[in-house]
Amino acid sequence: ANYRKEIIGPLVDAVTKGSCKTIVGLRGVGLGPLVRFLHYHPAIKEKYLDNDDSYLFLFINIDELVNSEQKTLLREFLRELKTHLLEHEIPEENYVKTEFLRGIETEDEQELILRIKNLLEVATSNDLKIIYLLQEFDEIAKDNSPLLNILYGLYFNYRPNLVFIFGIHKLPNRLRSGQETRFDYIFHNVSILKPFTYDELHNISTLSRQT
Repeated sequence: ANYRKEIIGPLVDAVTKGSCKTIVGLRGVGLGPLVRFLHYHPAIKEKYLDNDDSYLFLFINIDELVNSEQKTLLREFLRELKTHLLEHEIPEENYVKTEFLRGIETEDEQELILRIKNLLEVATSNDLKIIYLLQEFDEIAKDNSPLLNILYGLYFNYRPNLVFIFGIHKLPNRLRSGQETRFDYIFHNVSILKPFTYDELHNISTLSRQT
């Protein structure tokens, strides 16, 4: 449970304080395994969160979605949120299921966002901390997508109960040149990922198979 502690320790500390975090790593240095470890492995809660079950780590790999449309990603946001809320056995189970179905079935993006907000209200009322792990976020970040505005709004409405961890391979040019927008506030807390050693990759692979 000590591997990548130089990254994972400060990262978990940041999200417990309600701060978003961006992990930047070149392809091949182990960014994907690290993000998946944060999502799947119980060592995170055991070592860093004192087994606090109120922290829910939700994982979305942008590259694995069926397409890159904004509504597709928002539906996945809603699906992940619904799944983790129901796994937590919150008392509003029927409400969560109903809001999920309404969000999945609608073609109206604003209504879909409303359903996400309604489920975030449920999470907040149950004092749950929702941590979205968004892997392969480069294209959305680079293009200054309208989705950044949506994420920015959700974060500021629901923090500290909502936090984003972004996995990207390169900071957007506008950030490196000092031309960021107000929505880029959620990217400012950056950790640079160095390559995994062979032993670290082997440990992650072994531990992942045990979970």
